[in-house]
Order: sequence, then structure tokens, then C-alpha cells
Amino acid sequence: MELDIMPFDQALADRLTTALAGKHDLDETRMFGGFGFMWHGNMCCGVHRGYLMLRLGVANYDDLTKRCSALRPMDFTGKVMRGWGMIEGTKCSDEEFELLTRASLAFVQTLPENKAKTPISRKTPQR
Repeated sequence: MELDIMPFDQALADRLTTALAGKHDLDETRMFGGFGFMWHGNMCCGVHRGYLMLRLGVANYDDLTKRCSALRPMDFTGKVMRGWGMIEGTKCSDEEFELLTRASLAFVQTLPENKAKTPISRKTPQR
């Protein structure tokens, strides 16, 4: 029996790491077959297979879909997660990538600290 295990896109993860380098209080973590960044225990953004996943908030999502046509609801589990979006890494221009990652970080910084136990992570390198 062969398992269908697809790792996350390392080049996209590297792109995300570079974009978030120097941002304080972000923890880099691997989870659920993917890679992501947490801010004070809240998931901010990450990579699942070849997709950039972003926590944007319900109010911000509609505006951002007007500015990034390839952005769609996050539904990789089969159920849409409101306030989250995903975009194929290959369909995301540098300008969209920067806009979306900034929007995701700005949104999670409005959330209270999540003190629940989080996956093992490491601090993002300060560049």
C-alpha cells in the first residue's frame, strides 16, 4: 500500500520565510504536513502543498479577493474556513504575496495571545 503524502512546497516556504524575516514574535512551525508561522500562539500564515495559506479575518477577505483574483477560501480539509484564504504559490505575484502576508500579520496582531499549547516551533531568524 502506497501512501499519498505530498510534502509542502519548500520553495514557497522559503519565500514566506524571507518575506517574514525580521518580524518580531513570530514562531516558525511544521504542522499537519505543512509549514507555518505563529504569532503569540495564533496561526498567521503558512504553506500546505503548493498553496500559501493566510489568516486574513472575515472582513478583510472580501476586499483582498478584489485585489488578488487567485485568492480563494481555504478549504483543503473539505470545509471552508471563514476568514482564511489560500492562493497557489505559482499564481501569486510578488506584489500580491507581500500584500497578503502583510495583511495576515496585521490581522493576527489584533488577536489576543493564545496560551493553548502550540506545536514545537523555533523563532524566526532575525535578518
